[in-house]
Amino acid sequence: MFPINLDSWAWVTLLGVVCLLIIVFRERLSELISRTKTIRMTGKGVEFEFWERVKHVQARVGNIQKTVAGHRDGTASRERRPPIDLPARDLFVESWGILKQTVYDACAARNIALTPATGVTTAITQLQRADLLEPEVADDINTLYQIGKEVSGNKKIIPTTAEAQVYREFVDSYVAWTMLEVISPGVEETGTPDAKPGRVTRVATHFPEPSRGHPTATLAGVGGPVFGMRYPVNTISFKIGANHKNNLLIEHDDYVSQLHASIRYEGGDLVLVDEHSTNGTFLNGQRLSTTTPSMVSAGDRIQIGKSTFEVLRASD
Repeated sequence: MFPINLDSWAWVTLLGVVCLLIIVFRERLSELISRTKTIRMTGKGVEFEFWERVKHVQARVGNIQKTVAGHRDGTASRERRPPIDLPARDLFVESWGILKQTVYDACAARNIALTPATGVTTAITQLQRADLLEPEVADDINTLYQIGKEVSGNKKIIPTTAEAQVYREFVDSYVAWTMLEVISPGVEETGTPDAKPGRVTRVATHFPEPSRGHPTATLAGVGGPVFGMRYPVNTISFKIGANHKNNLLIEHDDYVSQLHASIRYEGGDLVLVDEHSTNGTFLNGQRLSTTTPSMVSAGDRIQIGKSTFEVLRASD
């Protein structure tokens, strides 16, 4: 055995430390690479995957937007409103939820039977088989749904603001198209040709006069972003719209006007009034004339923007 002096031991110790650092560094580097691939949709190779997946959607969304803009003589336009003030991931998840609910609403509107276990992808396929969605449109909606599902299901995925805004824009376009072409197709802009100013005669429910703590009726959210919510109609004139001064505030919906509609109590009756909104107020699938208020009954459905409400008695 050859003799080992102090310098030799120092070199051996140093070499051992270096080897240990290399091993630790490689493990840490692998962990960082793995986290980089899963935590963000941005970064080299990962951001490109998002844009690659929506490439075909981006190529076709222009035609969808043209259809929406030109629908009903071009009146289905968006309100000019400030950008939605939400964190990118929250905006992504909210948009995905709206898209998902719109697909189910479309099936319900066209009497396509679904079970509680029916997934969105299956619902989209059912709409396509019923010739309500062209294959390309169905493919785009499903792509947007799958991307949103991944983001929603993995909190480590943090999209950028640009990705969230583009995703929201695409979702908004396909939701609006679905509402106009599938949920409420062929609705006339000005009501029936013979409609005269004044109230439409309908068999109505008798509602109690509203007072503090005693609403006259309840609006139950049955479709869109208000799904599952309940809103008591507790004033003589119940205003609905995008402005914070309204009794019922509908935020983050470009198709809702600042003061969109109101529900008025008139001696035991509830009357729905479109307040000259840009995109219209719908009662049981029919667009209201701005000059013809309509009496509502328990069980009626009101559609404002992407939100659908069912009128319930206050006791329900």
